Amino acid sequence: MPRPPAAVVMLSGGLDSAVALYWARAQGYALLPLSIEFTGRPARELEAAAAVAREAGAGPLSKMPLPFVRLAHELPSYKAPKRPVPYGYIPLRNLLFYTLAAYHADANGARFVVGGQLLEDAQDFPDASQKYFGEMNGLIARSTDGWSLAGPPLVKLPLSDLKKEEVVVMGVRLGVPFELTWSCWRDGAEPCGTCLSCNDRREAFEKAGIRDPAGPRV
Repeated sequence: MPRPPAAVVMLSGGLDSAVALYWARAQGYALLPLSIEFTGRPARELEAAAAVAREAGAGPLSKMPLPFVRLAHELPSYKAPKRPVPYGYIPLRNLLFYTLAAYHADANGARFVVGGQLLEDAQDFPDASQKYFGEMNGLIARSTDGWSLAGPPLVKLPLSDLKKEEVVVMGVRLGVPFELTWSCWRDGAEPCGTCLSCNDRREAFEKAGIRDPAGPRV
């Protein structure tokens, strides 16, 4: 019996990446979760990623530390930008992260790299659109030059046509343990409930008409 294709899943510990992981599981892929660690990332987010991976029955969470990577607002060159930079923006983020994920996939014989980018992400960030990732897939294919036994890793974005409330609905249907996820930009015993990410999460659950199992403050 042929082995199922493997997929490296970019798992941050947040709502969207958890749904992407469970989507990949529903496709029958062998799951290789990968989490990128960068300076300023909440420790609770990484703990959430590990917990979600265990609950999904995925392979061990691989952690890739990139201590030199920081949020743009922490970089001296972004202290006085020409136009406002969204909080959470990291220069070249997806080019860097997904290139490393594609290498990880290629090194482990995985056919796919799965990410949790949403429809709204492409509106705020220049490197989150389907067009951008289509071009990246072309570069990945050229970079492996046919040598990969499983074929060049292909980036898949199953949530890229969905709004966040639609992702919540999908997650409920797939049985995603939302109570294990962490969306807050800050560390703590509980989410702060006031940052942009907490507000986006609360609004998504409200629009979906679903109670957030992580609690009323999220």
